[in-house]
Amino acid sequence: MKEERVEKIRSLLYRELSYYIKTKMNIEDFQITRVLLSPDLKKAKFFFIIYSSDQDKGKVEEFLNRNSKRIRNDLFRSLRLRVVPYFIFEYDRGCLM
Repeated sequence: MKEERVEKIRSLLYRELSYYIKTKMNIEDFQITRVLLSPDLKKAKFFFIIYSSDQDKGKVEEFLNRNSKRIRNDLFRSLRLRVVPYFIFEYDRGCLM
């Protein structure tokens, strides 16, 4: 049962965060590739790629990590979760884009 809940929250965060970053933060050509969620639901690590070559991947990663608290607060208001995990963003270097 607990694994089902982790998977359900993982997919919810994947979907809602992708929408939030593309619409509210105006980061174009952005895609989340993987979401790792701790079993206790306190940490979430998002791996992402950017298709556009004119955006510096390191700067986008730094921007997202610097604004992770604001992103968490905004998502907490829209999602019905008891606890929204701590967000960590990392550029997915394993994806060939």
